[in-house]
Amino acid sequence: MSKQQKLSVLLVILLLAGGYWWWWHQGREDTDNAYVKADIVPVMSRIQGTVTATPAPANRLVAEGDVLLQLDPALYQAKLAEAEAVQAEAEARLVHLADRENAQQSQIVAARASVAAADAEWRRTVQQADRLLQLMGKQYVSQDDLDAAELNKAAAQARLNQAKAQLAAQQANLVTLSGEKPQLAAEVAKAAAAVQRAQLELDYTTIRAPRAGIVTSRQVQVGQSVEPGIRLLSLVTEPIWVYANFKETQVAAMVVGQAVDIHVDALGGKVLKGHIDSFFAATGSEFALLPPQNATGNFTKVIQRLPVKILFDDDQDLSAVRPGMSLEVTVFTE
Repeated sequence: MSKQQKLSVLLVILLLAGGYWWWWHQGREDTDNAYVKADIVPVMSRIQGTVTATPAPANRLVAEGDVLLQLDPALYQAKLAEAEAVQAEAEARLVHLADRENAQQSQIVAARASVAAADAEWRRTVQQADRLLQLMGKQYVSQDDLDAAELNKAAAQARLNQAKAQLAAQQANLVTLSGEKPQLAAEVAKAAAAVQRAQLELDYTTIRAPRAGIVTSRQVQVGQSVEPGIRLLSLVTEPIWVYANFKETQVAAMVVGQAVDIHVDALGGKVLKGHIDSFFAATGSEFALLPPQNATGNFTKVIQRLPVKILFDDDQDLSAVRPGMSLEVTVFTE
């Protein structure tokens, strides 16, 4: 084969390779800047306590509500018992006040009866004195009889006034008792709230899984003291998804729902199927700790990357796929 023929063959091979490369990249966009992601839920204690049990093994799947950690409940059981005792005492005072109000109502009823009786007696003595006064004018009775009737009338008036005063005093006592009710009711409500809080704190000694997921990164052991707000372990939750960074020049033809091939490096390049779920609202650089400042005289244009969220299709074995794994993804835009 002459030199010219060799060059011709090489040229044909290059043209075929270039044509294949051009054909391969038509209707598809790919990137190797992609990773498996998942929602990782930090599990923290809401109270201070000492760990007494860790029933959830590391790297095992747990269901929502499963017990992850158990704290010593003794202190919080005592607090609950104390709060319940205070609540019972407050409720007893309120019940006793109601009993006193009922008794006071009975005394008011009796005082009203006394007023009615005294009023009737006073009216009788008034009538008696008036009748004797008329008879005195006709000289049918003596002055002594009239004086005695007037004395009886005055005594009846005094008894009536005393009965009315006692009724007013009993009614005032009822008003005083009724005035105590709002304060006692508030104390009962406060005590009930304290019981509720103590019950919550006791419940918090059992730390449960807020969502289904795989237990990982456990940082506590039995006997260790924990504080509120400190991460004790994490839950890697489902579903997992793909975080793929595409150049801004690649996303023009991409739309939600387009098919995606996902090559998992850790599985020897095994191909999984997926689809575009959504596009992030900004490029990755905008989420950096120090976003770029391009308003300078030394500006250099750099192609930015836009994160794209890709979901795995259903009915695939994803048991070996873990968050953080590197991927290569290909989006079929046509």
